[in-house]
Amino acid sequence: MPLVTEAVRGDGAILIDDTGKRFMADQPGAELAARDIVARAVWRHRAEGHKNLSRCAKASRKGICAALSVISAFCKMAGVDPATDPIPVRPAVHYHMGGIAVDIDGRSTVSGLWACGEVSRTGLHGANRLASNSLMEAIVCARWVAESIKGVSAGCLRPHPADSLPQSDPSVVRPILSQGLGVLRDRDSICRAIRSLYPIAHRRGAARSQPWWD
Repeated sequence: MPLVTEAVRGDGAILIDDTGKRFMADQPGAELAARDIVARAVWRHRAEGHKNLSRCAKASRKGICAALSVISAFCKMAGVDPATDPIPVRPAVHYHMGGIAVDIDGRSTVSGLWACGEVSRTGLHGANRLASNSLMEAIVCARWVAESIKGVSAGCLRPHPADSLPQSDPSVVRPILSQGLGVLRDRDSICRAIRSLYPIAHRRGAARSQPWWD
């Protein structure tokens, strides 16, 4: 599904449900609250049965087409006129922190694997994973990562060809992650997800003829 840019709500969009109710109106900041707060509110409202959750732009037709031409084109492909029709929306997992856990030097728990920027999970920005945050992390942490890699023997950094790895099938893990590790999560849902993911990870590990890194 295409991403509805943050510029839409910054340009005056409001969130309504299938009954036309503006359900964020009484929240501090309303639709301009922090991304994690808005995402949780949307998720809870959907859980209550409002499946046709929509975002309604208040701007004019000319304004939408000029400023948000990509979103306007996506909407029209789906049969939605953003100038007059609400845009169906739902939270996406990229709004919150995730990625590869790393230390201060960008090292992961996998020998020979560093991560930096949006792919990493440093904990610097809490629950709000905005594009500008990951860019700042890339700028600040890249030097630390480079210095860490510089001090490692080249013999430890021999990547295996990508075609030597089994092909991934995201359709298998997507429902597990959506249900157990989505916008709202608790200990029980996380444990259920781990129990479901473990045999999948075990099968993939057994299928590899060699590890990613020597």
